[in-house]
Amino acid sequence: MRLRVRGPSGAVPITLPDFATWGELLSLMSEKTSVPDFDIKYGYPPRALDTTSISASTKLTDVGIRLDGEQLTIIPRDIQAELQDPLAHSKADAMPDPAKRKPLPKTKDISPPKHRPNDYPPTATPPL
Repeated sequence: MRLRVRGPSGAVPITLPDFATWGELLSLMSEKTSVPDFDIKYGYPPRALDTTSISASTKLTDVGIRLDGEQLTIIPRDIQAELQDPLAHSKADAMPDPAKRKPLPKTKDISPPKHRPNDYPPTATPPL
């Protein structure tokens, strides 16, 4: 059985015997992609594979989808939470701790920049 696994760092081919188990596939996918905890998508357009009902000892031929020739996309679970609610993560990152914020300078301490006579090009005189 041959399939392709696409992870965060690219795609890798995987070859397993037909009698391999779901647990062996998960272990090999984790090893090849260096992602220990992930969700799986398959097919086109990619749809989530519900792995909760698949035990580690289930043979790959009994999984319920044809894996031979399939491309499986793995999505690390820590990124999955951010993709489901991107605003929650960006707000937390954008708002610094109030205790660490510096106050704005007082307006009396702000002065306009000082210009020197040669800072601007000379004005051209219009032709007569």
